[in-house]
Amino acid sequence: MSYVRLLMTATSAHDTMHYLGKFSKLHFVDLSPTDGSTTENFLTYKKKVVDCGYLERKLTGLKTLMEKNDIPVPKPDVLANELKVTDVIAECQSYISEVESELDRHLKVQTEFSHQLSEQNEFRHVLKTASSLPIHKFESGGSGYGSFNNTERDEESASLLSSDFGSIELGRSEEKSFSDTIYGVITMAKRPLFERMLFRVTRGNVITRFEEISEPLMDTSTNEKVKKMVFSVVFLGEQLKKRISKICSFFGAKTYSLPRDPQAIQQSVLTIQQQIVEYKSVLAKTKEEIVRILSSLAWSDSSRTDSPYVNWLTAIRVEMSINTVLKKCGSQSASNLVRAEAWVPSSDLDGLSIVLEEAYHATEERTALKIVADHPSSPPSYFHTNKFTSGFQGIVDTYGVPRYKEINPGLFTCATFPFLFGVMYGDMLHGTCMTIFAIFLLYKEKEFLRLHQAGEMDEIFRMVFEGRYMIFCMGLAAMYCGSIYNDCASIPLAMFDSQWDFIDDSSTGIHIAGRTFPYGVDYQWYHTTNSLTFFNSLKMKLSVTLGVTQMTFGIFLSAMNHIYFGNIWAGVIGEFIPRLTFMMCTFGYMIWMVVYKFTIDWEHEMTYNDRVPPNLVQTMTQMFLKPGTVDPVDQLYEGQASVQLVLLFMALISVPWMLLFPPMYTNHQHKQRQSARGGYTNLQLDDPDNLEEQSASVQAESAPSGGGHGHGSDENYDFGDHMIHQAIHTIEFVLGTVSNTASYLRLWALSLAHAELAEVFWEKMVMQYGLGSPISFGVVIGFAMWAGATFMVLMCMDVLECFLHALRLHWVEFQNKFFNADGYSFNPFDLQKVYPKKIE
Repeated sequence: MSYVRLLMTATSAHDTMHYLGKFSKLHFVDLSPTDGSTTENFLTYKKKVVDCGYLERKLTGLKTLMEKNDIPVPKPDVLANELKVTDVIAECQSYISEVESELDRHLKVQTEFSHQLSEQNEFRHVLKTASSLPIHKFESGGSGYGSFNNTERDEESASLLSSDFGSIELGRSEEKSFSDTIYGVITMAKRPLFERMLFRVTRGNVITRFEEISEPLMDTSTNEKVKKMVFSVVFLGEQLKKRISKICSFFGAKTYSLPRDPQAIQQSVLTIQQQIVEYKSVLAKTKEEIVRILSSLAWSDSSRTDSPYVNWLTAIRVEMSINTVLKKCGSQSASNLVRAEAWVPSSDLDGLSIVLEEAYHATEERTALKIVADHPSSPPSYFHTNKFTSGFQGIVDTYGVPRYKEINPGLFTCATFPFLFGVMYGDMLHGTCMTIFAIFLLYKEKEFLRLHQAGEMDEIFRMVFEGRYMIFCMGLAAMYCGSIYNDCASIPLAMFDSQWDFIDDSSTGIHIAGRTFPYGVDYQWYHTTNSLTFFNSLKMKLSVTLGVTQMTFGIFLSAMNHIYFGNIWAGVIGEFIPRLTFMMCTFGYMIWMVVYKFTIDWEHEMTYNDRVPPNLVQTMTQMFLKPGTVDPVDQLYEGQASVQLVLLFMALISVPWMLLFPPMYTNHQHKQRQSARGGYTNLQLDDPDNLEEQSASVQAESAPSGGGHGHGSDENYDFGDHMIHQAIHTIEFVLGTVSNTASYLRLWALSLAHAELAEVFWEKMVMQYGLGSPISFGVVIGFAMWAGATFMVLMCMDVLECFLHALRLHWVEFQNKFFNADGYSFNPFDLQKVYPKKIE
């Protein structure tokens, strides 16, 4: 990485940034004041960023109107035409204002006539209901009275009416009935509370009826169509009328005054129907105008090759990106210059010079470029990824970004992550299904990418699609490990002749002397009584072997980091050597015994030398509890007791070694530098010439595990603080060596769980419930149950479980051996991300 400083005139800054944005290789440093003060340069560009955000929201609102009016919205694969305008913000504001003013005029007409049409429709339904419901239909016990009009409450209402107002004849004339009836419309959702309130306030002295309106009507308060109902309330007295009117007003129910003459009602219905036809005609024409305006915004031609909406939206987003970067720049008001500082990959310096030359020819104003040596901060970490490696790099970056020039775990994750997943998920059939699914995603990649860019992809499927290459590798690894286990959905495959003989159909096999199974596990192991014991031993030892190997590799990577940064004494000698010694003298020795035990022909030893295979767990336990002694039954080789005593002594010595040596060496170096400077310290951490020395000092004073903290410059160095940190990291490493090794047993546990679940599903659902079913089509039902359970449990849940456990093994057990994860990503100013791209 190189740190560069750019000086450009204020008039050419915008156009120059446009060229640099297309170059997309500059990570700009924020030079804006951090003390709360503001500059004129900062305020100017901040206001432009706010204006761009406002205009982007305006365009998004217009897009919502397009979707609401069923206008095809341009997709992201429509290429934007670069607008040749002087001031994007001002001209976009003018364009949007013209569109909005014309739209507002038609939208107001549409809203007004929609409300009137809704009211006329409501009134029409009220009139039809009133004309079809003469008052004598409201007899006690009649149907359709609503939830409160059951027989018991009708009798109660009749008694209350009789007691309060005297005897009431329900079969009176139409003229009298209308004077004591209120008609209105209420939303269906409010009906239960409305009816209950009427009953309680009037003490049951009303008779109510509700009729549902078949078509949804416009709600004037929300401008949305909702289901409504026509209601009628029969009552007597002015007091009840006032109470009912207040209740209707409280619930937002609209009431209507009806003519008393039935013929007048019929005439009103005809008049309203004519008005409805007129309103619909006006609304249709208004709709056409709105569609025309929005269509011209969406597409400027009938061939749909140019979209003003896409052009303006892209121009505004480009303008926002440019002004966001200019807001980070410093200003020199005296010389009217804008100063920008940025990180750029050293390999792209020549390309940067060419881009600046192009900007000069376009603006006729020269931009000064200077490579700065005294950069103020550590460089960002830049990793060039592609479609395959981006997913694995994302796994690493989720935990933490590597330091600048620190070893990137993403490279090794591309190989180890799918493999560890395959160890846990090893199954040929299930791995094949995963691989086929990944191939389908790759085959449909272009189509799915269009949906991804359009934002039309479901969130869960989007995450699966982004990891398509990872799923492909995991499927291949599962197939490979499944072939080693000889496991195909719990069914072993007889790919080669078995090397075991079974006499009289016994479950105890006799191995054919001098012969081994050519590849993987002999399928006859699946038919023995001790198959579970065998697979437990095999997979447990395999998982621990893989774990110790990967952790040891991580320790070697930490040594490479120390060597690169020149941290030889405190890093290599003070940390790498004792850590490697402790690991190799404990669990490394255990793995050696596992491999050595595999190489011995125990059939020959048991027959001729009367030796039995030792229990390695007991051997390791006795190594720490009884140093220097080995039980003859558990002895694996000659001189084992002496070797184990020496290894235990070296492991114990390595603990104080890694605890004391780095702080003592760093303190000694600190005192030497103070003496050379006469007791004063003036080492500047920002000096690029001392970058290697500073990095070595920081690494010497902090553990290479994730989250380690440095101690800063010599001025802030404290020996006691360093000792405390080193003690924490030493204890963490020693205890972590044990816990991390045990954590790799999850490889064995999940592999065993997957195999047992597959076996249970097959034996129960296919063999027992399917083939063993007394009904003829029982096998179809059993197979369907097996397929469903396999897909849901083993192809979905278990895949996610194995994925998460493989993730944890990389984050915690592997990366903490060398990975600091305290860097920050290279985030270039890239306008290519703003411009829509057509997927080839």
